[in-house]
Amino acid sequence: TKDNAGNWSEPSTLFTFKYDSTSPANPGTPCTGWADNSKQATLTTDTWQNLDASPYFEWSNAADSGSGLSGYSVYWGTSPAGEPGTGTIQTGSSYTVSTQVPSDSTYYLRVRTKDNAGNWSSAVTLFTLKYDSTSPTNPNTPCKAWTDNGRTTAISNDTWQSTDATPYFEWIGAGDTVSGVAGYTVYWGTLLAGEPGTGAIQTSSSYTITQPVATLTTYYLRLRTRDMANNWSTATTLFIFKYDPTLPTNPTNCSAWTDSAK
Repeated sequence: TKDNAGNWSEPSTLFTFKYDSTSPANPGTPCTGWADNSKQATLTTDTWQNLDASPYFEWSNAADSGSGLSGYSVYWGTSPAGEPGTGTIQTGSSYTVSTQVPSDSTYYLRVRTKDNAGNWSSAVTLFTLKYDSTSPTNPNTPCKAWTDNGRTTAISNDTWQSTDATPYFEWIGAGDTVSGVAGYTVYWGTLLAGEPGTGAIQTSSSYTITQPVATLTTYYLRLRTRDMANNWSTATTLFIFKYDPTLPTNPTNCSAWTDSAK
C-alpha cells in the first residue's frame, strides 16, 4: 500500500486461492479382512468362509496429491454395485461390521474417497465377503458297491457275501446349495461308529479297497462331507460290507431209525 508521501508498506497476503479439481485415488484392492477386530483369523476376499459373521476390515494406499484426503463414504450390503454415496464420511481407514451377516450370503464392502477440496472418487469394491455356516448334506445311503471298479457284479449292503475281498464303492446325492461340496473324508474299518475325521479330503465320489478284508468280518464305509466354506457334515455309514468266503462244514454223523417215532 502507498501513502500520499510516497511511502510503501510491506507486502501482505490478502488471500490464498487453492484449486483442486482432481479426484482422489481409492485404496488398494482388495483390502485386508479379519474374522473380528482382534485380527487373529484372516479372511480371503471372494472366497467362502465360516469364521465369523461380523468381520473387520482395514485399507490403505488411498491418495490425493493436491488438497489431501478428507475421508471415505462406505457401503456394506448385498448389492455388488452398492452406492456408498457422497454424504456422511468417516476419516478412519477401517470398518467393523456391527450387525451379523446372515448365513448363506454374499456381502460387499465398497467405498468412495473424498479429498479436502470436495472431490469424490468413483465407487470401488474393497472386499467381497462370502459367508456360509450351514453344513452340507451327506450322500444317499446305502451307496452302490461292486466286486471291483469294473462294476460287473453288484454287492448288497449289510448282506453276507463271498464274492470279493476288495470291493469298490460309488456314491451320489451329497449337496450344498451355497458354497458347494468340496470333498469327503472316509473311514473304512470294523468299527460301527468309526470316525472319518476332518483332515485331508478326497474330491472323488468313489472308494476302492486295495487291501483285502479279513475273512468272517464286517466292515463299515463311513464318511463326512465338507463344503467350500469348511463346514462339515456329521459322519454317516454309506455301506456295511460282510465278507465270508469260508465253506461250511458238512455233517459228520447221521442217525437212522425204522420210523419217525425213533
